[in-house]
Amino acid sequence: PLELRPEGDGWYCWAIDPSEGGFGNGFSLVGIRIDAAPVADGDVRLKVAVAREWRAMPLERIWSEIARGIGRYGCNTVVTDQYAAAANTALAARHGVRLVADKSSAATNLEDYTNLATLLHSGRLELPPHKLLLGDLLGIRKRTTQTGYSIVLPRTADNRHADLASALCKAVKFGRLVPQIESSRIRRDDPRLLAFLRGD
Repeated sequence: PLELRPEGDGWYCWAIDPSEGGFGNGFSLVGIRIDAAPVADGDVRLKVAVAREWRAMPLERIWSEIARGIGRYGCNTVVTDQYAAAANTALAARHGVRLVADKSSAATNLEDYTNLATLLHSGRLELPPHKLLLGDLLGIRKRTTQTGYSIVLPRTADNRHADLASALCKAVKFGRLVPQIESSRIRRDDPRLLAFLRGD
């Protein structure tokens, strides 16, 4: 199915790739489901529960739909990048959504997308038959730079730049930590969690 029904025996993590609403590229939301039972080596198995994109729609309406959508899964927290984080935080709060900004760099982006590729290749991340999401993932490129490598998200003629893949990468990054937070296997002052736990 394109979207998974809410279930009570796992966890969910949500992330967005924001835009300027009707005047920019698509505003994307991806939610993943984290199975409660870990796989053999203690890692987790993930499934994409929801992948949605809004275009040519006011941001206020987008956040209203996001709040209703993630609310069906018993969630109210969404991870974002630093783009327009302050403005979107205020908009999200008006609809009861807590938005957490993840600070990233070229180095952390490379690590995050490499981890995403590993999960996909090992079969630990299950994708829906979502053509736009699959196309975004196939479009990701790694470019050689003077200092190593960087991730390139190609921009298409419709002003998209692998928006769903970007949101998925953020959701996976934090989603893999959720079971460890719940089971107290990671200290709550662990630097990896500060962004996720900030903003009560």
